[in-house]
Amino acid sequence: MGKKHKRTYHVVRHWSIREGDWYYAVYRHTDWGDCVTVYRMATGDEAWALKNAERLGVEVEDEGEIDAQF
Repeated sequence: MGKKHKRTYHVVRHWSIREGDWYYAVYRHTDWGDCVTVYRMATGDEAWALKNAERLGVEVEDEGEIDAQF
């Protein structure tokens, strides 16, 4: 039997210093009980982020909000 885990998704808005503009990323968090792995799945623009947030049933977060959770 495999180890039980809990998966959550986050759509996060980041500021790019290099580009001088916002970009968005989808992250998958997997809680294995003794550790949490975070995987950045993809990046895109605001329209892309809003579409994915709706599909995943989450809100778009600012990067400071996600940092405060962990």
